[in-house]
Parts: sequence; C-alpha cells; structure tokens
Amino acid sequence: AVFDKPALAPALRGFAAALPAYSILLLLTSCARGLRHIGYYSGMTHVVHPLSVLIFVAGGFAIGMKLDGVLWGFGLSTALACVLMLIGLRRLFPSLLSLREGFQFSTSRILSFSAKVLFKDLSSRILTHLDRLMLGILGVASDVGIYGMSAFIGHRIDFFQRMFNSIFAPMIADLYNQGKRSEMIRIFQTVSKWTLLLTLPVFFTFMFLGYAILELFGREFHTGWAALMVLSLGNLINVGAGPVGHMLMMTGRPGLELLNSWISGLANIALNLWLIPHYGAFGAALATAMTVTMLNLIRLSEVYRIHQCHPFRIGTLKVITAFALSGGAMWQLTDIYRFALGGKLVCLAGFLVIYAGLLFAFGWDEEDEIVVHRLKRRFRRLIG
Repeated sequence: AVFDKPALAPALRGFAAALPAYSILLLLTSCARGLRHIGYYSGMTHVVHPLSVLIFVAGGFAIGMKLDGVLWGFGLSTALACVLMLIGLRRLFPSLLSLREGFQFSTSRILSFSAKVLFKDLSSRILTHLDRLMLGILGVASDVGIYGMSAFIGHRIDFFQRMFNSIFAPMIADLYNQGKRSEMIRIFQTVSKWTLLLTLPVFFTFMFLGYAILELFGREFHTGWAALMVLSLGNLINVGAGPVGHMLMMTGRPGLELLNSWISGLANIALNLWLIPHYGAFGAALATAMTVTMLNLIRLSEVYRIHQCHPFRIGTLKVITAFALSGGAMWQLTDIYRFALGGKLVCLAGFLVIYAGLLFAFGWDEEDEIVVHRLKRRFRRLIG
C-alpha cells in the first residue's frame, strides 16, 4: 500500500517464506568466514548461490512460470546452497556439527555479543532501505523505481570493501585477542588504502558514464543521475573511512556499533522528513549520503579514541593525488571535446592507464610491495 502496488503482496509473501533458509545460509557462510575459510565464504556468497538463483529462475521462465519462477527459483537455490554449505563445513570440521562433542564456552557472553550484533545488523539493513520506504511515503511513487536503480548501482561501489572486510574481520579479532596491537593497526591502514585504491576507478566510472549506465534500463532512468552521483559519493566516503565499523565490532565494542546504528537511523529519518518533500529522490539520496558521512565520522573518532589510530597514511595521499590528476585530466578533456559514448570509453581506458602509472611512479610502501607480489603470483597462476 505504501508504494500503491498491492499486486506485489504475493511476491513479498513468497520471498518472506524463503527468509528462514536464507538466514541459515548467512549463518553458515559466516561460520566459514569466522573460521578463516574465505574460499568457502566467497565462493558460496558471490558465486554458487547467485549462479544457482540465476539457473533456477531462468528454468522457471523457460517453463512459463514468470513471477512464480522467481520465487521458487530463489527459495530452491537458497535451500540447495544451505545443503552444500553444511556438507562443506562438515567436511572441514567433523566435530563442529556434532552434538556429542563437549565445548567450553560462556553462554551468557555469546548471547550478549550476538544480541548486540543482531540488532546492529538489523538496524543497518533497515537504514539501507529506509530511503526507498520514506520516498514511497513522502514522495511520488514513480520516483521509487528510478531511485531504487540509482541506489542499486551506487551501492556497488563498496564491492572491494566487502571483499576485503570478509578477510579483515577475523584477522583483526585474532590480532586483538593476541595483543598484537601494532600489527593490527598496520593491517587496518593497509586494508583501508587498498580498498580506496581499487574503489576510486569504480567511482570515476559511475561519475563518467552515469547517464549511459542508467539508460541501459530505459531512457526515463537518466533522471536518476543526480541521485546516483550523490549516493556514489556517500559510498565512497564510507569506503575512504576504512573498515572502522569492523574495528569496533571485532575488538569487543558491538554495543557501541549498535548505538551508532541507532543514532544514524534517527538522523536519516529526520533528514528524509526534511529533504524528500522539497527535493524528492535527490533529497532521499542527499539524506542517505549525509547519514553515511556522519556515521563514519563518529566511527573514526571512536576508533581514534579507543585505539589511538586512524586509517590514513602517506600512501593514502598518493592514491588520492593519482586519482585527482588522472581523473581531472580525462574529465577536462571530455568537457572540452564533448565526446560521445565511444570517446568516453577511450577516455576511461586512458584514466585507468594514467592512474596505474602514477601509482607506480609514486612508489609503494613495504606492506604494499607484499600485496603487489601476492597479486602478481595469483595472476601468474591464473594464466599459467
């Protein structure tokens, strides 16, 4: 009723029916990540489950099921992924799922930590979709679809952050529990720099080709360009702040992160109430970007106060300088010559070459040399 689409109620109920299986899948993949088997976590989260959803949904469409095919496809593929993940975990840790094994743990501490993490994640998920809900209530229903696509694209900026965080989180917990504070801070800063380094080209692509990307979904979607730019900038700020949320969570401050989520959620509601009636979809994007910026400033101050560290160093300045020079040059060139899409693609390739060249010219830190060496070794394995 909020979006004036009551016909979508059966679809909502169908996806709700698949939520228990999806929740179990999230639990199992999180077990794999916590036990530092990142291959199982990434393979299931980013390859097996999405691919099985695609296959089942395509099969449903092939036999004429349409929306029912999507619902059944998502449910069956998620159930299959759960079974495969259980088999994988059982193979890795035979005693993990055995009820006969006796494990020593504090139930109260586990429940206390888990409850805080649960409500923090719930708050974060609500915050992620709050802008669309409030736009449907306060704005024009037709704007929700366009804004939703802009938000979907804009949130892809954090791809590398999510990838690095899946590795970073268990590492930081181990180092903190072992008292290796200096090593923990060094990894924190290295991960922050490399996440930003890899994310900036994605941000430039969205800025440079935003109109063309949105028009892939229909000419009317180009009106979401301004919202896409604001959301992309907000997500870039989130990436630039580094994995500060994980630094708090994995060092025993889940309650603080829960408080941060509540504060940012209330701020987002207030900003949406103020901006959406005046600016519509652009106002929703602006409210989200402002909330994300505020949340990360709070997290940065907390990490600095608790651990006396921040995610920035000289190498971060080199990355920003390389991006500003290469991106500025290509943007200015396009502004002068007004290239069509083909010319912009050539300029995008030129940006990537100049950006990479400047990074190598500025030189790498010792930690960066280790990362580059590992990347080269993996690349040789792939082509060899």
